[in-house]
Amino acid sequence: MAKKIILVHGLGGTADGTWGEFPNFLEADKDINFDIVSCGYESPALWKFWKRAPSILNIANGVLTDIRVRCDIENDEIILAGHSLGGIIVKKVLLLLENKQTPHKIFKVCFFDVPHDGSGYANAGKHVSFRNRHLKSLTRDSSELDDLNEQWVHSGLNNKLDIMSIISANDDIVSSSSSKSIFREHAIETINDVDHRTIVKPESVNSSSYLVFKGFVLKKNTVAKYKNLASRDLEDWRRIERNHSYHYARDENRTKDLESLISAFGLGSSVVRLTGASGLGKTRLLLEAIDASESIDDSCTLIFNAPGYDTRIKETIRSMVEDRADGLVVIENCSVDLHNHLAKEVNAADCLLKLVTVGYSNEQVDDSIHIILSPLKDEAIKQILSPILVGLNSSDVDRVARFAQGYPLMATLIAEQYQEQGRLLGSIERSSVVKKLIEGDSVITDAEKEVLSACSLFDVFGTAEGSAGEEAKFIAEDVAGYDLRVFDRVLTIFTRRQIVNRAGRYARVVPKPLALTLASEWWEKTSYD
Repeated sequence: MAKKIILVHGLGGTADGTWGEFPNFLEADKDINFDIVSCGYESPALWKFWKRAPSILNIANGVLTDIRVRCDIENDEIILAGHSLGGIIVKKVLLLLENKQTPHKIFKVCFFDVPHDGSGYANAGKHVSFRNRHLKSLTRDSSELDDLNEQWVHSGLNNKLDIMSIISANDDIVSSSSSKSIFREHAIETINDVDHRTIVKPESVNSSSYLVFKGFVLKKNTVAKYKNLASRDLEDWRRIERNHSYHYARDENRTKDLESLISAFGLGSSVVRLTGASGLGKTRLLLEAIDASESIDDSCTLIFNAPGYDTRIKETIRSMVEDRADGLVVIENCSVDLHNHLAKEVNAADCLLKLVTVGYSNEQVDDSIHIILSPLKDEAIKQILSPILVGLNSSDVDRVARFAQGYPLMATLIAEQYQEQGRLLGSIERSSVVKKLIEGDSVITDAEKEVLSACSLFDVFGTAEGSAGEEAKFIAEDVAGYDLRVFDRVLTIFTRRQIVNRAGRYARVVPKPLALTLASEWWEKTSYD
């Protein structure tokens, strides 16, 4: 894929003469990795009153031919820039592509002093050069310009393109009103000390017109513009998420996970699936990777919460892909089906999007980098606890680390309770944390929670045939009050969410603080003899 800037001159201009040193400055600029193509067409000067000129439609078709032979229009990243009449030609070219539904990667358009609504200069000039149809097309009352604007508005191109208008502050050829026209919602920059001719003839790379255009070329179309009711920016996400200010600890596996995520962020486009039980540190891993990555800009990151917004998320990601939006998108509580749909969308196109979906199920996904978090080793948990449990002897810190069972969230909650109450507690006092741990990315029924709570009464419980099957029957029917079908469904659901840890015919509820909390709640509200 190449990168091309296409320059289209205006009335009476030429491909070589109109732009002065502009093309040379762009070619020599190390920041701009674009090839420069200057397109020419026949447009007689005003004094050549005897010469006829080709129609705007014919010129646009000719420019389109030039673009096709000089570019791979379906794959090259192309920026169009038009001066004066050249801007009108550029609009016509884009309308031709739109009407023919021709695939292309033209996402940016720059207009230099373009008379979208006509020019008073043309009104006077048409009487001098009466055979010049370009002057007639550019008059203030031109039906051709009016029709072109009408087509443009109805085409929806204003919403599909990144457009900038660069206009002269003191221009007696094209008024600022005509230059702004139907593009007032897009970027407009006004340049002092230039006129209609010199606005595209910068004296140096420090000239305002050059710097403004360079900034436009380098500006990225980011995911930030797609923020909606289903999403938050990174600053907001950091603010309302759980406290992630504690020391970030890693064991060997977590180090590999972090390196894999940072590596994925360094790719031009990537799809990552990040899974693990709630409380293992998925969000913290993401934040650490974002902070460590040179490829991620905080202002170009959006976070979506999937439940209830599947359709909107699909539509937004499709728009980002089509517009080649640059940035990171995180989808929290994302189902496997939604992930696979989005992965197909991103992988099918040459886009700049980095997509991370976060879920609880380790189920296999399609065409993605899959990072599965496992519980941290006790030594890593102790690294989190030691700065918090100041004054506690090492044996107690070791005991808390073991009790947390590799879950950083459990470790910090126990430590916080110790700070607040001066003693170590085994249960979780925050109901919102318990809810998040057991519900994951969906809502559970009362029956499912009651069966899970009944299982939590036992350090290890049976699940299958033989004596283990008898234990399962006892828990389901006698303790929880439901049949084995409900029991089996609960095991399936919470095994997938990694709340039930199964080994052969037996299982247990993890992490231990969650099991103790559910068991305690069961004893408080159940009268069981």
